[in-house]
Amino acid sequence: MKQLLSYLVLVIPVSAGFCLSFAQTSEDLAIEIVPQDGNYLYRTGESAVLNINVLTPGAVSDATGINYRLSLNGVTTLKEGRLDLDEGKGRIKATLERPGFLRCDVSCIVGKDTLYAACGCGFSVEEIRPAGILPENFDRFWREAKAELLRIPIDAKLEEVEVVDPCDAKRLNRYWKKYGKRNGFNIKCQNSPKVPHYHIGTVLLGIISLPFTGTIPTHFPGH
Repeated sequence: MKQLLSYLVLVIPVSAGFCLSFAQTSEDLAIEIVPQDGNYLYRTGESAVLNINVLTPGAVSDATGINYRLSLNGVTTLKEGRLDLDEGKGRIKATLERPGFLRCDVSCIVGKDTLYAACGCGFSVEEIRPAGILPENFDRFWREAKAELLRIPIDAKLEEVEVVDPCDAKRLNRYWKKYGKRNGFNIKCQNSPKVPHYHIGTVLLGIISLPFTGTIPTHFPGH
């Protein structure tokens, strides 16, 4: 399961070029790690050469070395150690002999700052297979579930409700013959301009959406 989650997390950024870098305390410092040929996708057995550059604007970097970790899918450690740098520059060569994602994490200390960076490359990604085995009735289960959903009439109703918080809230009522009445609330909070709308409540399959920012009513009459 961990491998499958790792695939889902990494597959999108890797296909577009996945690199992260940041400094803990200074915006003037950075550590860069990118493939030498600008390619993030390889075949198994091919070598990916990762160039590392510690950037210190206006001066030659005084970083003498970095700590690195190579891992499969960001989970299984393949190799780790310390790499010497020449004027803030270094290179790591790595490969995978099986389909998956090679992740390289590096860190170094420059003065009082600790810098981090990560880069991921995919190897024969089209050959990656799910780690789990689907049950025999999986396809039939989803076909029947989708067919059942299509038979449910869309008859949702919104009702105004009183709340003590500075929010505009409406009660969302839905009735399904098999599952009975389901209540939820559609909420718009005054102090939440970025993500103003929330839907809270029980819906089919028990999915609940929670707010990202702002406040939500602490009391719902009749709920």
